[in-house]
Amino acid sequence: MPAAQFSSLVLALAIAAIQTVPVSAQSAGARSRFVADAAPFLKSYCLRCHSTDKHEGEFDLERLAAAEKVGLDASAWRRVAEQLDTNEMPPASSKQPDKKV
Repeated sequence: MPAAQFSSLVLALAIAAIQTVPVSAQSAGARSRFVADAAPFLKSYCLRCHSTDKHEGEFDLERLAAAEKVGLDASAWRRVAEQLDTNEMPPASSKQPDKKV
């Protein structure tokens, strides 16, 4: 998944969280889309440094990577989207996602 598409996905997750949609009320489609698209992206580009064990920058994405927790922390998803949009993450020395839209 290109970074731009992933950024849009995490922004949508943040909006869902802002709207305080209970996780139990989230559509099965939204959860399956997260599992299919976002979770692999996080694993490939983010969790090496932002896991529960490492949490570099005091940022733990692993706690949000489970589909049942999607939408619980809007500020975290906003932060992910901003970091991707500004090309601050992943760092230049790390594996980079496809920038094509």
